[in-house]
Amino acid sequence: AATAMPTVALDGSATLHDDQGSTLADDRYVLGATLSQPLYLGGRARAALKAAGIYTYQAQQKLQQVFQDVERQVRRDFLDVLLAGELTQVAAQSVEDAVEHLNDVNAKFTYGVATRFDVLRSQVNVTTAKAAYLRQSNLLTIAQTTLLNAMGVSQFSTVTFDGALTFAPVRIDQRGVMQTAMEHRRELLIAQGQVQLNEA
Repeated sequence: AATAMPTVALDGSATLHDDQGSTLADDRYVLGATLSQPLYLGGRARAALKAAGIYTYQAQQKLQQVFQDVERQVRRDFLDVLLAGELTQVAAQSVEDAVEHLNDVNAKFTYGVATRFDVLRSQVNVTTAKAAYLRQSNLLTIAQTTLLNAMGVSQFSTVTFDGALTFAPVRIDQRGVMQTAMEHRRELLIAQGQVQLNEA
């Protein structure tokens, strides 16, 4: 597109001289400017302007694609946090259930109703449940850290994640989905621009 637009060239110089050839005398400065405007390029001007417009369109779509990618990443990471939170609560409840069961077995063992093996098995269950809870708690921390990174928020920020995982059945219209993709998927729009550029 540069060949179709006016161009300006600037040049300048500065010298110090006198009549004896000394360089320390009168100051003289020269400044020049040239303006060029193509009058006829045999159709290249229209093609260049069209290509410039397509390049600008593609750049805008790439920027929008970055926005979409960040939004999608944040949404996915947020759902991961909610899921990890739910699983952590389940793991915590498993620990409470295992401890309660161990207390019952110990009481039964005291009265001779349960065996020593029953007590040991209950203790193992408590240990296993606590290990699972710690592992799930670590996964929750990782999910939260990943979300904060995606949002560009400091890891030392105090953030409350509020939300709930819900399920709602969705009916998908194949034709409608394709139409939405053609209108909003930036990579498809960029590809369309490339096709137009190749045809220009």
